[in-house]
Amino acid sequence: MFLLNDSFRTPEQHLAHDEGLLDAVENFCLAELPHEPSEPFPALDPTEVLRFWQFDRPVVVMGRSSRISEEVDSDACQTDEIPVLRRSSGGASIVAGPGCLMYTVLIDYRVRPAWRMLDVAHQSVMEKLASATQRTLNEFGLNQHVEWLGTCDLTIQGKKFSGNALRCRRHYMIYHGTILIQMPLDQIAKYLKQPPRQPDYRENRDHLSFVCNLLPNDFSQTSAFQQRLVESLASEWQANKPWNEFPHRELWLQHSEDLLHRKYLSPNWHRERL
Repeated sequence: MFLLNDSFRTPEQHLAHDEGLLDAVENFCLAELPHEPSEPFPALDPTEVLRFWQFDRPVVVMGRSSRISEEVDSDACQTDEIPVLRRSSGGASIVAGPGCLMYTVLIDYRVRPAWRMLDVAHQSVMEKLASATQRTLNEFGLNQHVEWLGTCDLTIQGKKFSGNALRCRRHYMIYHGTILIQMPLDQIAKYLKQPPRQPDYRENRDHLSFVCNLLPNDFSQTSAFQQRLVESLASEWQANKPWNEFPHRELWLQHSEDLLHRKYLSPNWHRERL
């Protein structure tokens, strides 16, 4: 698996490059399909990626089918000039920004055909995320127990610190999510309404009663903790291939730039479901 740590200038670029990664490998794979159904599928090297990224400012990111009026406090976002954007995957709206680590896993179905069953995908990702996070907490002497609750939430003492979503194509999927490390949690309560769809374990709690950070505010080794968490996650995924060897870099950049200008810089895309 290839490892990518990147930092783009704008939130729109981050979202475009996330979707662009899926588009690039999917379109390349389709281009390589045999012209005749009877021909064998070409033997290609698996193309899987683990990507880490982070917004440099608070951002509201809606799910593909989210309605702004149901999930977002538009007045608060407008007053504070908070971008309200839409991603390509499902799930509910989130607030992310500094202190919230974002990850994306690009999965090749030819390597992991069982992942076409979503319960298998959820279990596989949650086990790796939980294992890496628990190991990192233990290494820093933080006495917290990580638990998987709901469909794809990671929690500590019933409070959520990681939410996740996915998008499937014919040959690939992206599974991505958030890890709250040391983010101002009051931003979530300020910019989001109570979600219309909730997991049972939430028990209708408000945002501040439902979410938590992995680290306390006075924790002094935040950068070291995050770096160790990234290393632990990369180890779980065996993401040890350097990014400069990724065979579809140019195609990825090309698709991402197209998505950026055609979709993610367009208010129509972000506001298509009011």
